[in-house]
Amino acid sequence: MKCFVLGLMMALVACSSAPKNEFPIRDILSSPIRVRRPVSEPANPWAGPGGEDYQSKVLPNERYDCEEPAVLFQQLDVSKVRACFDSITVPLEWKYRLIRTVQPVLMLVEAESNPSCVKEVLSEIPVPRELFFLSRVETQTESLNETRECWNARIPLEADKVLDVTLPKASFEMTIRFPLKEPIANDTEMRRMLLGWSLTPFFWIRSEDQSGPTLFAQRVTRDVCHKCFDDKLVLEPHPEVAPPKTWPTQH
Repeated sequence: MKCFVLGLMMALVACSSAPKNEFPIRDILSSPIRVRRPVSEPANPWAGPGGEDYQSKVLPNERYDCEEPAVLFQQLDVSKVRACFDSITVPLEWKYRLIRTVQPVLMLVEAESNPSCVKEVLSEIPVPRELFFLSRVETQTESLNETRECWNARIPLEADKVLDVTLPKASFEMTIRFPLKEPIANDTEMRRMLLGWSLTPFFWIRSEDQSGPTLFAQRVTRDVCHKCFDDKLVLEPHPEVAPPKTWPTQH
């Protein structure tokens, strides 16, 4: 079991494939980001060609079901969540447990000490099933000292296997402690904090052998990346434009 205190803020295919060529990544650019959280069952990575679960039940759309992160919180009343947090004036903590369903969520762990307003307005936090993001890569050119690569990471919904033996799914818990380091000034900051919590499992769920939060991801081709980001993507940074901050080190 993993339990972490909050302060932090694969390749997509229609057919099944076991994770390959994954790389550990410590920092991702905070913008742009795209998420996938389709309602349909994914392909089974352990299914063989022609098997019943070899292909997704519903094929992705032309943008591979990629969405802006804001869609994760469309069903949440963010103003009420912020008002709830503003009302907490004593030191408190509560926990969320990752539930690996088709649409993953961080579910509030029942406890007598849970604030009543949290149980009412934030009993669960939506989690993406997959995450598309950019990460910096150093180059050797004189005119450009870095470029950006597109990556994809996912929350493994299936159990792990070793020598055809199915292993139990690793559990993940996240602890939120009050008071927060800084007050939440507006709904925009509240959404940013919610997104940080939503992405936390990606950095910690497979970090047993790492010295800190580590996201395991696969490189994505530029064609797929441009479709996912709806062509609103810049892989070569402009020298006169300040780069976006990175998560989690700058958040």
